[in-house]
Amino acid sequence: MKRRRRRNDAEIQVPVASMGDIAFLLIIFFMICSTFAKDTAKAVPPRAPDLAELKERAVIVAIDTDLRLWLQGKQMPSAKSVGDGVAALLEGKATQDEKTVLFVCDQDVPKRVYEPVLRALAEAGATVAALGEPLKESPTAAP
Repeated sequence: MKRRRRRNDAEIQVPVASMGDIAFLLIIFFMICSTFAKDTAKAVPPRAPDLAELKERAVIVAIDTDLRLWLQGKQMPSAKSVGDGVAALLEGKATQDEKTVLFVCDQDVPKRVYEPVLRALAEAGATVAALGEPLKESPTAAP
């Protein structure tokens, strides 16, 4: 009578053909379940009669309705820290066009809040482009 041999654990092979499918399904699952980074600065830009079209900029500085400072979507503690962060981001940029920083500020932010930020941006060597909304002509205005 022959005895049946038990398989060693080393002889058991794990099927790896579907591992790629499982990995992609997991990636899709986590992408659906997670929240993507959102722009947390809420600001209503001021209105102006003459606005120029502006290309999208790589560096964005914002002051929201709660007077919080933001640089690239991260909250900053002070105008000096915004200036230091912008200086680091603009390091190595050669032209003035590359050094343009988009400044987004709520229309109700007082001058005492946004003026130090503008000064810090200027000291960092940035060219400031302010975001605004065009004024809409009222229908009763005379031509």
